Amino acid sequence: MSDSAASQTQSSKLSQAVDRLLESYLEMKKRVETLEKEMEEKDKRIKELEDRLLEVEIWEEDIVSKIQDALNNNGL
Repeated sequence: MSDSAASQTQSSKLSQAVDRLLESYLEMKKRVETLEKEMEEKDKRIKELEDRLLEVEIWEEDIVSKIQDALNNNGL
């Protein structure tokens, strides 16, 4: 095989390798973007649940306070 043909073959192999790497990179980039979106959605859901838990804790404190007031007012 002449140097020119060998060089062309090597160049072709390198080009194919670069194409595969680029394709792999683009797939990974897309996956990372998908995972980032999923994380944002989960972070949002966690925040909603934390807010809801805070509401429930406030209601709980209010209910306990009312029960204690009722017990105190009834002499118990």
